[in-house]
Amino acid sequence: MPFYFTPTGRRRLEDLIARLESNVSKIHATGAEACELGGDLWHDNPSYDAMLIDLRGADKRLSDAMRVRNQASVVEVPSNPRTIVIGTLATVVLNSEECKFGIVSYGQSDPDKDFIAYDTPLAQFLYNLKEGEEKEAKMNGRPMKVVVKKIQPLTPQMEE
Repeated sequence: MPFYFTPTGRRRLEDLIARLESNVSKIHATGAEACELGGDLWHDNPSYDAMLIDLRGADKRLSDAMRVRNQASVVEVPSNPRTIVIGTLATVVLNSEECKFGIVSYGQSDPDKDFIAYDTPLAQFLYNLKEGEEKEAKMNGRPMKVVVKKIQPLTPQMEE
């Protein structure tokens, strides 16, 4: 299963991987110090045990991010979008309230900025709708009605 990214989303993923790799290296570097704090013992050594827990967590996050990168597919942001797709900013009336939603890359949802990843239920509800189009459905047992007012490209500056 591919994971879709805008060019900006892909850059953010690469930045995340670089930070995670740096973090794993830093934790590895604390291994000798953790052993010394516990009297050079690898067993019954709380400092060493804590370092191992941190290392396993950081390594898991890095592994997950690298798996996503290996299955990543970059999609270009449409310059003149006709439908709501990844890389677009949609102005809609959702249940009588005007809202804007930027459809962004996998794992890049940021509700505070009104960004929703393309694979979220709301983005899937909006996906492929055209300007002026209306759609009704139930989401989580609640009725939803949307009217698409405007669709525009999502610029890298908007994604930052």
